[in-house]
Amino acid sequence: MKVRNVLAIAIVFAASVASLAAVALSAAQLRPERAATDVLVDTAGVAQLTSLRTVIAQLSGDLQGSVLQRNGFASLAVLERTITDQEAELEKDQIARHVELERRDRAMAALMALAAFSAAACALGTILLAQAFHGSSSARRLANQISEAPLGQISENAIEKRALSRG
Repeated sequence: MKVRNVLAIAIVFAASVASLAAVALSAAQLRPERAATDVLVDTAGVAQLTSLRTVIAQLSGDLQGSVLQRNGFASLAVLERTITDQEAELEKDQIARHVELERRDRAMAALMALAAFSAAACALGTILLAQAFHGSSSARRLANQISEAPLGQISENAIEKRALSRG
């Protein structure tokens, strides 16, 4: 087997491996995003507690205590501490979400690179194999024409001209 044919087969094999890797990466991309839920829940919690703090700030002193008690807080300081804790949890979840998005972006870039490589390698391998097939069939055709020609009609110039005209 010619080196060019081996190269074409190796390129097509590499394209197949890249295609399999792309399929595996795309399957990994379909996993659910876990950090998004935590960010949404914590954002809603912080918003509700902040709204409660805003409402309580507008109430008179005696009403503030009863509203805090009704919502499960012993004092305004406890509410502030809870808001601070929720904001810290939200920030931690936002960082986790950011890391998750970066990981998905890197995986998507790798997926696109693998797909592009696979397409280019398939095209190149196909071209090389087609050229190898065409070249071998041209050589066979020329050999058949020469073998079918009467001995008196064969000359080196005729063979050379036919070979050059056939590719």
